[in-house]
Amino acid sequence: RELVATAQLDWRHALLHDGAFAVELAAAGPDSVLHGSAGLLHLRMEVEAGGDADVEIEMPFTKRDVEEAVEKTARSGADRARAFYLYARRWWADFTAIDPLLAQRRVALFAADEAGGHRSVCSFVAPLRAGRLLASPQDAARFVALLPFERAFGVGLRARQETWHSPAAFLARRAGDVEDHAVHYGSGPLP
Repeated sequence: RELVATAQLDWRHALLHDGAFAVELAAAGPDSVLHGSAGLLHLRMEVEAGGDADVEIEMPFTKRDVEEAVEKTARSGADRARAFYLYARRWWADFTAIDPLLAQRRVALFAADEAGGHRSVCSFVAPLRAGRLLASPQDAARFVALLPFERAFGVGLRARQETWHSPAAFLARRAGDVEDHAVHYGSGPLP
């Protein structure tokens, strides 16, 4: 199995486009021959109220309010990412100033994701809610151990290609490299 494309989707777009819209799929991985867009996925989403399905709901906001909220979320995310990047650079400079030997250690602060972007390694680890499926940390460790180890190599290269995958991409591929397994172990299920 190979991951071909990925997309980020904000559910609030369903409020803007009467539920039907197209999402651009980004080619997955730095080795992708597609480079950039891998295609379009046409979606239809509806936001439904709980309870009686026959009741018509009046939205308390306009489409412009939703657009502004989506834009504000994107801007604040970009601002937070930039601030963290600058903080990480300062921290790394301070860390390596302690002892020159520390600069030789292999420390990953950022990693390439399946979409080719770079993210903080901390952002890959997030608690998973498994409910009754995985009753204990031992069950979670067993589940991750059952997923095959698959070393990722670049096309025509003997060197290992270090791409970290989101939990959803890791499970969709049904296999992963050491980083994928470590992230999944670290994300262990919440009771």
